[in-house]
Amino acid sequence: QPRHALTYDDAGGLRYLYRNNNYVYETLPLNVVLVVPTQLLPLTAVPVFPGPFGRPYPSSLGGNPNFIPRRNTGYIPALPITSVLPAQGPPPFFDLAMRGGIDKIQFHEQPFDSLLGITFTPTNLTWTDTFVTTNGQNIIGADKTVPGSELFLGVPELKTATQEVGRAVWMPDIIFVADDLGLSPDGVPIGWNRTGPGTWIDNFTNTLGPTPTFDTNVGPGVITGPIQFSFTKIHEEFELIWSGEASIVGNQNTYSLWGHIRGPGPKDVVIFPRDVRHAIIENSIAPASDVPKITRVSDDGGTTAISTAYTRTTETLTLIGQRLASVRVIQILNGNVVVQSIAPATEYVISDSRLDIPVGIISDAAEGTEREIRVWSTLGYSEKGPQKFTIETGNPVLTGTNADGLVYNRAEPLLIQGYGFKSVDVNATKIAYIRMDDASGNAVWPTDGNVTSVTLDVKSDTLAELSRDMVSSIADGSNRRLRLSRIDNNTQLSSTNDVRLISAISAKPEITSYTTEGMAANSGEYRRDKTLDINGTALNTTYRIEIIKADGTSYSPALALDLPHPGVYVEDNGSRIQLSADVFTSAAADSNSSDDTHEFKIFNAINNTDQNASFRFNVNRQPLINFIGAFSSTGAFNRDKTVGDDIFIAGTGLKSIGRIHLIDANGSDLNSSIEANATGITLTDASIIIDTSVIQFSNPGNADSVGTQQFRLFSLESARDNATSPAAQRFHIGTPPTFSTLSGLTSNHYRRDSDMLEFNGTGLGMITKVEIVDAAGQPIAGLNAINTSGGVTIVDGTSFTITADAPGWRPTLHLADSIGSLSRRLKVTTPYGTATTDTNASGAFTVSGTPSFFGVSQATFAGGGYDGGTSTTGTYDLSSGPLHINGRNFRGVKQIVLEDNASTTYATINVNAAAPPQGVNINADGTLITITGATISSHNATWAAHDSSLMKRVTLISVADQNGTTQDINTQP
Repeated sequence: QPRHALTYDDAGGLRYLYRNNNYVYETLPLNVVLVVPTQLLPLTAVPVFPGPFGRPYPSSLGGNPNFIPRRNTGYIPALPITSVLPAQGPPPFFDLAMRGGIDKIQFHEQPFDSLLGITFTPTNLTWTDTFVTTNGQNIIGADKTVPGSELFLGVPELKTATQEVGRAVWMPDIIFVADDLGLSPDGVPIGWNRTGPGTWIDNFTNTLGPTPTFDTNVGPGVITGPIQFSFTKIHEEFELIWSGEASIVGNQNTYSLWGHIRGPGPKDVVIFPRDVRHAIIENSIAPASDVPKITRVSDDGGTTAISTAYTRTTETLTLIGQRLASVRVIQILNGNVVVQSIAPATEYVISDSRLDIPVGIISDAAEGTEREIRVWSTLGYSEKGPQKFTIETGNPVLTGTNADGLVYNRAEPLLIQGYGFKSVDVNATKIAYIRMDDASGNAVWPTDGNVTSVTLDVKSDTLAELSRDMVSSIADGSNRRLRLSRIDNNTQLSSTNDVRLISAISAKPEITSYTTEGMAANSGEYRRDKTLDINGTALNTTYRIEIIKADGTSYSPALALDLPHPGVYVEDNGSRIQLSADVFTSAAADSNSSDDTHEFKIFNAINNTDQNASFRFNVNRQPLINFIGAFSSTGAFNRDKTVGDDIFIAGTGLKSIGRIHLIDANGSDLNSSIEANATGITLTDASIIIDTSVIQFSNPGNADSVGTQQFRLFSLESARDNATSPAAQRFHIGTPPTFSTLSGLTSNHYRRDSDMLEFNGTGLGMITKVEIVDAAGQPIAGLNAINTSGGVTIVDGTSFTITADAPGWRPTLHLADSIGSLSRRLKVTTPYGTATTDTNASGAFTVSGTPSFFGVSQATFAGGGYDGGTSTTGTYDLSSGPLHINGRNFRGVKQIVLEDNASTTYATINVNAAAPPQGVNINADGTLITITGATISSHNATWAAHDSSLMKRVTLISVADQNGTTQDINTQP
């Protein structure tokens, strides 16, 4: 019985949306809650961290002290023996996430009676929610145990996780209601309605790709319940008839009809109660009181009486008469002999005055001349129809096979259904010939377009069986249509009606040869980075291609391609499979051996290939270096065994290599290499990791770079062509720098605007940057580093100089100023490491610059209590505000001297920009000194007194005793 009203397009769309592998962003409905959170920790961490079940930290002593595992007390003096339990937040609830389709949906009908008023019983549901996450990182190098080994983060991988969720169900999710829905605004009766999408969740924006190709939201999303479907009550204005539309207004008759639409065509409409018609309903209400009567037999729909022959496989036989709605049996007569009875006849009732007997109902038993027809009702039988006619067969008609929509194994029998399979025609008594067409009606086999004789067991006019092995492999392919004939030519072939096609014709697959560059000759070496043609028969419907071992066993996991697969093309006629380069990504079967140790195993919808030693091969691919990494400094390989870099090489086909070389960027060999299978080397198809604390390149000094223009590359020697690392990732080779002496200072003072420094040591031939750091060797926030383009000149590999007032340090060098003894040091960085000058007098110093001011007093003393004046000097008024001194290089000042233009000193204020005395402030840029009036008064208020004979000024003294004096100004208290 019909179970739904979905068209094929509807069903296909739902299958696509709900398939497991349809991953889209999806938000859980608002009433879903977390029951058991997901476990994102690796198994090794689960025992020592809280899990989703609320387990506390374990105790090695029993109980529940809630500690984190720690080192035992007593080994390190003053080591704390307690540890703090981190605050534990709420478990994560993954709401918006990528999820696959649910695959199947189960609907549960809830008992309800609107008359008895049964109340819906609330319940709750829980389930496992599977989603995609990227939590966590891949740690590379974690298996290293040698001191100095390095760990680094790899690319995160998508993975699935699960969480237990649930929801309370207070009302049904879907409610069906029968109601009076009234009329639409244009007067048409409303057939049905449903709840609108106002509360539905549209995840359109989450699922958008990088280049949207549409302007409106198209989902997918989540339908949140409850949803109510309302259908009109049984109404006289609706009748279920087929028009190619979803629903239409009927013919305004007085009786209603309901039914199922189970497919896309007019034959897929099923009206219920079964076989109901208006005429039958009318006959039930007001039964006929006499036997039916036939007034005309017609083969043109009742327009005219039949005049010659009736072709039973192509024409509808129409009976016109009276009281035909009461007919239960139709009989075809040869004289007074019944040659065929048709019952029940109710399904052929069109109206009380018409019956239509469609094609396929009258059988070969009724064929012949001078045939007549009569009908029976419960009151008796009618007179014979007024016309006599001949019944002939016509072309056979196929209505289906047991392989419709399926794959037909031509090595097995095929059951065929239809009509017109048998005939009284002595020249064509039964079907005995076939032809296979494609979906467009073009002949596929036989190739000449004619029919071919086959063995057919014709069991009846409507049923036959095609024997096994009757169909040639030439017919293999998808969407095939079987054509039938009773004669040995194609003039009486069965029609290309709307019967479902055979999805595909195939058989057990067989490999016959290999071609193209992916295989040497027909066997030997499968180069999986090259294209390959696998030739054979019945290769269509292939769903898996596997590389197996010579003993027939599979790899774990299987080295297989599940079709459809990008880069794999299967000829529809089953004669060839084309494998693109690199479709097999796994290197599990790769080998340098020339032994033929592998085979292809092909699975199709019927069976799989047998093993054949003639088509065995070995597997490899051309190695390729994609990139190199794991250098602590990009572009520089520190080859030092103790603190140097490990080597990481990423690529493909790396299992086929035998030796790793260091070569010059111009391709010259440097006689420095390592065996690929040496201890300390981890080799996979995708990566090479060299632990340089365990294994070193031979003759390492041969490969060291001398100067910035000597670049090196890696070269991999293999059974195929050698592979070289990318030129864009060429690198230098060397060792870390060291420090010996620092010259150019003045009594451990670096006068940055006048002193030239010279740094001596080793490993200084390639300088990345030079920094001024604090006494602890830490960077100074905001201070620029310099290099060879900013004031550094490399003398040779043992020395470099820094020019006075180096431009690379501007404009941040004031941040380095410090008056503290030995408070600054130099730090040099090369691609291979760093070296910092000593903390004592041989390498530490102060930094300062000569204090300077603006060109006029108005700019130098602007702000505070200074009025700017109308003269060139202006006046500072002690009572009006603090004294402002503007200029630069003030953070290296150690003393502020208040004096007059006769060089008389009134007060000397000792300062330190990092910790200035009360009442004095030096800004962070070293461009402004502010002195409060109270501070001036406390040191010597006379400096601010007005004296018409003397002008006042300020002298700043740096920590390196470099002085700067302001312009003269007037003062007043």
